Amino acid sequence: MNTSSKWLRSFAVFLVASLVIGCGSGGGGSGKKSLADGGSGGAGGDGGAGGQEPGEGGSGGSVEPGAWLEPDSDRIRVPLFGETRVRVTLDREVIGDGDVLIELAGDLPDGVSLHPASGLEIFAGETKGTLRFSAGSGVRRLDRPSEVLLRATSDGWSGEAILRIEVAAIVTSDSESDLRDFISTVLDIRDNPTIWFDRELSPSTIYLSAPLVIDEAIRFEGWVDQDEVPQFTFYASGSNRLFEIGSVEAALARVRVANGTSPGQGGCILNAGSLRLEQVEVMDCDGNEGGGLYSTGPVELDRVVFKGNRSQTHGGGAFLRGDQSIENSVFQFNQATLHGGGLVSYTSLEMEGTTFRNNQAGEMGGGVRLHGASSISRSIFRDNRAGTLGGAIYQAGSRDARLVESTLEGNQASAGAGIYGHDGSAITILGTIFEGNQAAEGSGVFARPGFLLVLMSGCALRENHGDAIVLEGNSEGRLLSSSVSDTRGRGIVVPPGGTFSVISSTVSGNQTTNPGTGITSQGVLRVINSTIANNRSDGYGAGLLIAGGAATLEFMTLSGNTSAAGGALTMYHSAVTIRTSILAGNHSTATSPDVLRGDGMAFTSGGYNLYGDLTDSGVTGLAVSDRSGTAESPVDPLLELLADNGGEEGFLATKTFALRKGSWALDRIPPGACNAQGAPLETDQRGMPRPVGEECDIGAFESQVTP
Repeated sequence: MNTSSKWLRSFAVFLVASLVIGCGSGGGGSGKKSLADGGSGGAGGDGGAGGQEPGEGGSGGSVEPGAWLEPDSDRIRVPLFGETRVRVTLDREVIGDGDVLIELAGDLPDGVSLHPASGLEIFAGETKGTLRFSAGSGVRRLDRPSEVLLRATSDGWSGEAILRIEVAAIVTSDSESDLRDFISTVLDIRDNPTIWFDRELSPSTIYLSAPLVIDEAIRFEGWVDQDEVPQFTFYASGSNRLFEIGSVEAALARVRVANGTSPGQGGCILNAGSLRLEQVEVMDCDGNEGGGLYSTGPVELDRVVFKGNRSQTHGGGAFLRGDQSIENSVFQFNQATLHGGGLVSYTSLEMEGTTFRNNQAGEMGGGVRLHGASSISRSIFRDNRAGTLGGAIYQAGSRDARLVESTLEGNQASAGAGIYGHDGSAITILGTIFEGNQAAEGSGVFARPGFLLVLMSGCALRENHGDAIVLEGNSEGRLLSSSVSDTRGRGIVVPPGGTFSVISSTVSGNQTTNPGTGITSQGVLRVINSTIANNRSDGYGAGLLIAGGAATLEFMTLSGNTSAAGGALTMYHSAVTIRTSILAGNHSTATSPDVLRGDGMAFTSGGYNLYGDLTDSGVTGLAVSDRSGTAESPVDPLLELLADNGGEEGFLATKTFALRKGSWALDRIPPGACNAQGAPLETDQRGMPRPVGEECDIGAFESQVTP
């Protein structure tokens, strides 16, 4: 008998196996799965649920000889209390026409039996046969493969290969009582098992009349179709939740949980342990707190959909009190009577790639209410609604919140349609878009007294309805390399006691009937390297209204603003310092197109300013280095149209006015005065080098043409 490696390879080439996972009883069709490539779907068969390995799908098509020894293709799963059939096909041109005996050499896992026990004999002239493996009550190991030698012999020929055989906990019934018994049995065999659901049940639903109480570590694994939709559902048949998880590790993957109800916490899932949900849908659940999920332990959500859930108080989709990680998930059409239409989050939250859409809260946080340290990135908040505060996000209590590269669009609230920041909390917002949000105050951001807008950098607030950024009391904020444009309301509002800085940013195209369309300040305002342009007001100070407090304006360009008077700047009852800035080319319907100075002013010119027309402005005390015009002879700063004039990496492409050749603003500021807030100023609004040559240009734009 030749047992050379050549014949072993020949055996591997010409022995093809297919397996069917099933319970081994009953009739009906069975799908076939090749050990090589997923096999082709089959019909007929002698019983059991057909299909594929848990967690995989059949690929269809024919099986190429020799492919079955590819990685993992020699793995045979036997369902607990079920049967797997391995179909063998021989190529008689190589093996010959004699009888062939295929048998196992080695011990099978405990509780696993081979049928026929003596091995499979394929008689002369035949090419196919079937080995059957079954697993019964003697099983002592799950999901732990045992290697078994498979040997084939015939006259003058032999071959062998190693198979990996393991028992898997595969649910083959949609009966509630069967499921509960099965779980109990599996937990007696193994700690922290995985419970699989047979694909032949697809799509299938198990109706639960009472919650599954999980007090030992466990994982439930279903499956999804080609559209990534779970095909197995846990459905509450009465007024009950579906899962109650104790202080253990638990996971649900590729399943749907639906229709749960609880008069207390967690309409579908109540968790006190460590919970992971992966490709899970939580739908149409109703609870007092946490309509879909209430958790006091840590939670990981990966590709989870919370849809159509309801809470009578807080957290329509979920209420999470433990640390949370949320990735690539969706909260939509959830409702809370009070707070957090989509989500209420306490403690620590890490969120990425997640969408909140069409969620509603009767009071606060239409999308989410945040209480702990949070980091939200590359996420979308769209068309969420709060009855009072925080259409997309209501933030309270945390001094460590970040919102990065996200979009807040079409959200609504009375105040803070995008973000409402409560007393004592703080947030950093980077690279985020606020668009089409609507609120009477703070269509983009509303900051309560004590709120700190640490930094708003690389952001675009556009086409929002209602004042875009509104501070209250002693709140603080800083806008860097951002734009506030086309608001139906004021761009930025700073109250008495508030502090706000605008750096390398553009405020443009905003419209309102109120004074101070671009920026209204009664607190402490600093504006550096920025452009305020094309704002319109039926009152006065379309570009900038300083109505109290103090303001320092450096390297600014204010042009194209239109109001009844003081188109660029109106100031009264305040202390204002202006230096190195352009205030020209603005318009008024009555008088003083560029600047209007009212009563109670302490005005200081820091020099190197260009004023287009100061007729009837009330401005006195200009510096020698300033230049100003009159109605009869205005100074034209020779500006190009407001446009994207490029910039350095890391700076948002904010729009600026480029200086045309011959502008009086070019190369006007000597090196000793080319500074802001007492420090050298090395870039313009776009991040481009400043100065180019010896002197700096006046305004927010530095020409890169060497003098």
